[in-house]
Amino acid sequence: MKIEKVKLSTSEQPMMCTNCAETLKNIFDFKSVCLQTRNCIIHFVKNAINTKVDLKDIMYLSKKEEENVISEAYTICSFCMNLVESCYCTSLDNEEGVIVKNMLEECLPELVCTYT
Repeated sequence: MKIEKVKLSTSEQPMMCTNCAETLKNIFDFKSVCLQTRNCIIHFVKNAINTKVDLKDIMYLSKKEEENVISEAYTICSFCMNLVESCYCTSLDNEEGVIVKNMLEECLPELVCTYT
C-alpha cells in the first residue's frame, strides 16, 4: 500500500476530527521516540567495530539500566529501548513480524532496523 501525499488545499476548509488528531499525536510521539533511539544506536554503531550492536551494551553505557544482568524473561525494545517482558514483544524476524516490518517501512521509512 503506497501512501500518496494529499494536498490539504484541495478542500475549501480542511479539518481534522479529534480522533484523527489524537492518532496523529500518538504517531508523532512514537516516531520521536524511535528517532531518538535510532540516533543513540547510530552513535554506538559509529564507534563499534561491527555494524551490529547489542542493545544491552548501549543500555549499560548510557546508564539507562542499572543492573548488570537482564533476566531472560525480558528483552529490549529496538524502538524505545525499554525493558519489556519477552512475551509482549513481536519479533520482526518471523512471519508475524513481517507485517509489522512492512508497516514500519511504509510509515517510517527513515528508520533503519538493521543495527541490532
